[in-house]
Amino acid sequence: MTPKFTLGVGIGSQNIFSSLQVSGGATSLDLTITNGNTPVFVQSKYYLNKKRRRMYAHSRMGYTIGRGTEFNASESHDGFLASYGIGFTKATKRRLKTFFQISQTHNFSSGTALNNDLNGVSTIDYDIWFNRVTLSWGLEFNLAPKIKRTKYR
Repeated sequence: MTPKFTLGVGIGSQNIFSSLQVSGGATSLDLTITNGNTPVFVQSKYYLNKKRRRMYAHSRMGYTIGRGTEFNASESHDGFLASYGIGFTKATKRRLKTFFQISQTHNFSSGTALNNDLNGVSTIDYDIWFNRVTLSWGLEFNLAPKIKRTKYR
């Protein structure tokens, strides 16, 4: 969009794990929720400098598509994704960049967790916010051709 601001779309894959203890009367249940989903999102970046290693602030909002029961016998439903943070990017080739970023990520999801505990197999429905600090490293591809600018004298 501009040299300092970019906007793009993305798709990914993530698995979020959370362990918690649920009280059930006289006994307590150690529950592990495994939420597998495919996020589809819009991402914006604001670059803070113009060096080869560029620092940026970023935000991401999107929709998460839940996976069925094939992963750890748990079922994940569709949900919501929001993320913001800072990062660094470095151009390695003409249309390829590597990046490293730290983010605060919020995921809302619901589903059914199947847990095998000492008390037997239990099924628990959940609606939960996963709030995480995440570190990301990856590759970024620029699919748009570079715009050639002509100088007029």
